[in-house]
Amino acid sequence: MVSETSSGALFSTRMRTPTSNVVTGRGRSRFGFARLATRNTHPARQDVNQFANPDTVLLRAGLARRFAALCYDALLLAAVLFCFTLALTVRGGGPIAAGTLWFELSVGGIAFVFFGWFWTHGGQTLGMRAWRLRLVSKEGGAVGWGRAAVRFAAAALALAPLGLGYWWAWIDRDRRCWHDVLSGTRVVRVDVSARAPARSTQ
Repeated sequence: MVSETSSGALFSTRMRTPTSNVVTGRGRSRFGFARLATRNTHPARQDVNQFANPDTVLLRAGLARRFAALCYDALLLAAVLFCFTLALTVRGGGPIAAGTLWFELSVGGIAFVFFGWFWTHGGQTLGMRAWRLRLVSKEGGAVGWGRAAVRFAAAALALAPLGLGYWWAWIDRDRRCWHDVLSGTRVVRVDVSARAPARSTQ
């Protein structure tokens, strides 16, 4: 099917992927995401994916917006870890010694469950929801616990060399960080105000 705006500035062809319906223009991206071709209307390439609402447009998320959402989530996670540590301190009658293995593993486990639960239940942490971001698989569908685990581990790797894995998004054509690539996921910006091109009935 082919749809066209009244001004002739936007052309797209509707096609199906294994997980969702998407609108595509000049072809499909490297990992199967549809590209929506525009003519001097918006500098960023756009993806239209009917992940939840057929009128919701998913755009490539910029690094600044992702960083803001990460800071938001970091504050929430810090509050959770503070309560956890305080409870252990009160129950144990004293502070926990630095380098205690079980405590460090517990902190890592809580962090994984914190992010993993949100990623696998709607694809949005509270910070991502505030900044209208969503985590999806490379095919555009929901993320399972397996990919969430790989992404969480890869995020630590991306932070190791002075955050190089995150800055990589500046040069990647699809604005992916290392943990996006390694886990087969990507972060998109949800634009509920922009509507998908009208579908042709022909």
